[in-house]
Amino acid sequence: MKNKICFLICCVTWILFIQGCQNKQVDIPPEYVVDKSLYLSDGDGIYAFIENEAVSHEIIGTELSNGNADKIKEQYENKAGTKEDLQVYVAIQNILGITEIYLGDYERAYEYFNDAIAVLDEVELPDKNKVLSVLYNNAGAVTFNLYRLATIDERLEKAAELCEDPYLRLAISVNQSCRLREYATEKEYGEMILQFKKLIEDEKQLEENPYFVTFLAARHMVPGYMLTGQEEKGINVLSEYIPLIPETEKYNLIKSALLGQRGHCYYRLGEYDKSIQDTQEAVFLAEPTLKIVMKREVNEVWIFLYIIT
Repeated sequence: MKNKICFLICCVTWILFIQGCQNKQVDIPPEYVVDKSLYLSDGDGIYAFIENEAVSHEIIGTELSNGNADKIKEQYENKAGTKEDLQVYVAIQNILGITEIYLGDYERAYEYFNDAIAVLDEVELPDKNKVLSVLYNNAGAVTFNLYRLATIDERLEKAAELCEDPYLRLAISVNQSCRLREYATEKEYGEMILQFKKLIEDEKQLEENPYFVTFLAARHMVPGYMLTGQEEKGINVLSEYIPLIPETEKYNLIKSALLGQRGHCYYRLGEYDKSIQDTQEAVFLAEPTLKIVMKREVNEVWIFLYIIT
């Protein structure tokens, strides 16, 4: 009975999501410039910082990308302070949540985001909806790695309701699609691929384009092709976008995710040499950023490589 209820919720959520995607247009005002320092992606989702002059998001993003998440955690745990200055407190709770993602503790990250949401629910704060949309996005995005919540968590829907920032709206839409893709039928995935392509076109409107939406959309488009036995088309999509990924630490996890996906496509086609090459590069790119939590994952990858050779 419990499984049937969860499946029904998945179906309803899917229908509502597709209807919402068909009706929503993300308009980018001509004067709009996205603050790229406010966004990070681990290759599974896009996460946002809360704007606050008390912290340097550029420095935090650089440290996290360079594998120093433990350093950031210690630094900002000491700064967390009290709830007297709620704007700073909530911004730091959000930073600690993102830091836990880079440390591999997704349950703790989810707790940080939800604790901050609970605090804000009880008070009035300038730009409250703007702050809540960030927190709801981050809490919803991390459920990709918490499979018991992946399809029934409604925080991304709440984020979409509250969000007014054009780029965050694009990020929320990609995150929503990523949560639901594993439960899509062939027909539904066809509609989802069209939505991914639309998001890529929407992001192209930006003059200062971080491409987080584009790369994530490309990655999550590919399972739809694999679902219908079109691995070659999936490889073509990934091969189009992988060379466009900036050669900076901030994009290492994204490039690792796309390479890993392409390696999977090659594996399904029996092209094991190419699969091994992409998988090895994916591991080497991810390890510097996730050096604290990569030991188990690296061992699993090398077992995989041993099996297919």
